[in-house]
Amino acid sequence: MAMHRILCVITQGEMGGAQRFVGQLAENLDSNQFSIHVIWGKHTGDGIAHLLPPHTTWSTIKHLVRNPSPINDLLAIGELSNQFCTRKPDSILLISSKAGFVGSLAARRVRSALPNTKVIYRIGGWTFNDPWHPWQGHMYRWMEKFSARLKDVIVVNSRHDLLRAEELGICPRQKLVCIHNGIDPFLSLPSSQDARGELETRLGVSFDNSPVVGTIANFYPAKDLGVFIRAAARMANNVQFVIIGSGPLHKDLVSLVNKCGLQRRLHFAGSISRAWEFLPAFNAFALSSKKEGFPWALLEAMTARLAVVATSVGAVPEMIDSGVSGLIVPSEDPSALADALGLIIRDPIRAQKLGIAAHQRVLEQFSVQQMVGRYTKLFLE
Repeated sequence: MAMHRILCVITQGEMGGAQRFVGQLAENLDSNQFSIHVIWGKHTGDGIAHLLPPHTTWSTIKHLVRNPSPINDLLAIGELSNQFCTRKPDSILLISSKAGFVGSLAARRVRSALPNTKVIYRIGGWTFNDPWHPWQGHMYRWMEKFSARLKDVIVVNSRHDLLRAEELGICPRQKLVCIHNGIDPFLSLPSSQDARGELETRLGVSFDNSPVVGTIANFYPAKDLGVFIRAAARMANNVQFVIIGSGPLHKDLVSLVNKCGLQRRLHFAGSISRAWEFLPAFNAFALSSKKEGFPWALLEAMTARLAVVATSVGAVPEMIDSGVSGLIVPSEDPSALADALGLIIRDPIRAQKLGIAAHQRVLEQFSVQQMVGRYTKLFLE
């Protein structure tokens, strides 16, 4: 049987949910049936490379960048067109909005040379739902509608985003497929004591026996980490807080920490390629976003049997049965987030029950085997 060649294009190499998805897919697809090559923007970091298995190849291109840039975007279309013609993939898998737009234009440009290549677009959360100025939101909606006609299949990872696409008429319903993210339910993790010790060493602090609330997020507006910081300021003085991640809002967040007087209790751990390995160091996990698709960090926390508190955005209500496998609070509400986290911190037995139920939900509904099975079928249809 001939090997099915997949060429995956992702905008950025820095760690995030999209990169986590690519790593999971590449690691778990049958290597005797599929070959995968991954391409990303040269100047966007290479954290994703650490997630790719040895049998997966990768390369970078110079002009694929995250923000709109007409000159770079045109040059990226040319670079991708050359890659498509050279590698002759059976399936082109486009990850994230920018890769989806320029990648679909590049695929259309070489369609006559690759008439049987399937163009699949996987979106982890519609960009037009981000907190943009209204004109920017309209621009991103237009880009999605325009490029949808150039794609054979559009995969969303939540029913929330599927309904949003239908509501806005992004594409015909028959092009849309919903495939939830999936993870290994038995993720190899260190003990709580070892994870906490390593985190303390990395941060140069000692938590002693204080409870620790953590989150993992890139510093983008959609993650709304200001809400996490303001919630921390409302909680008991014995609680410590850790943010794993990095991004353009770093200075603003540090300034807010100083303003809230949290310099000794809230710690920035920086970007970590395998951040989930520090999850056992936390007593609770918080997700403060005001926009999400299907958040990987939350899925990882559920897999680690942590009690989670998350805002009611994107696929979160599909992931968590509030009060049973976690707690859901309104977005942009620091008081509600602080109150829910306080309930968990003050009641370790309840926290343990929530964590066990969260892990059970991953086992039943969000395993990597379920996700990979659906993508395998999609590639081979």
